[in-house]
Amino acid sequence: MVNSKERRWQKAQQVELDAWKDFGNNPRHFSAKYWDWELSHFGLNLEWFQKFPSHAKFLEVGCGPYGMIHFIGNGERYGLEPLANELKKFIKVKSGVELYSGVGEKMPFADNEFDVVILFNVIDHVMNPTAVLKECWRILRTSGVLLLNVNIVRQIPGMGKILGVLDNVHPHHWNLSEFVRLLGDNKISVKKVKCIPRRNYCFRLEWKNGFPKVIADLRIGNNMYHPAKGSVFHHFGSNLLNLRADFLAVK
Repeated sequence: MVNSKERRWQKAQQVELDAWKDFGNNPRHFSAKYWDWELSHFGLNLEWFQKFPSHAKFLEVGCGPYGMIHFIGNGERYGLEPLANELKKFIKVKSGVELYSGVGEKMPFADNEFDVVILFNVIDHVMNPTAVLKECWRILRTSGVLLLNVNIVRQIPGMGKILGVLDNVHPHHWNLSEFVRLLGDNKISVKKVKCIPRRNYCFRLEWKNGFPKVIADLRIGNNMYHPAKGSVFHHFGSNLLNLRADFLAVK
């Protein structure tokens, strides 16, 4: 029997799949430049992976079709994605990445197997965050690195519960102190942490047929934007409430 958490997760997965289908085989803003910008929040870039030996193993959990793992030019690269089989039907995955269909709660990998595990904008989408964190830590080698990015809500009383009703894409909503506690409870050894306003969108005014219209653009890099789809009010609320938190942890 499917419980409420599983139903919520399945609904979120369907929303995710529909979004990727909208992309089709066009990566749009996902590029090496985009991932360099994302990594800059850790003080890193894609060249950082070149410092590892050629036999190093990298894994991205919840990589989708255009995740960071597809733009790393070194080592053995693996992706774990619940929607892998569906995505393969209409998106060409870049060569060199071995893509597995599966969930982060139960990974098909050995203990101490990977040099780097990437968990970008994923942990608040999973069914069981604690299980995913434990699995990430299990498969990391000693001195292995976990790169973790998560959406954080501002510390407003009751906000997590409100978003739990309104936001069907994210099954989980944490403020920073709650998420730091979750990492500590799972003995994740954080070395670097950065938490800043996410500010995913910027807004501009256009005149159409003599009337003003507010247009939202999605941030895709340093002073780089792409036209955003969806409700401007939703995007404004996202800017207002959401932070991004980046954690670099070393086993």
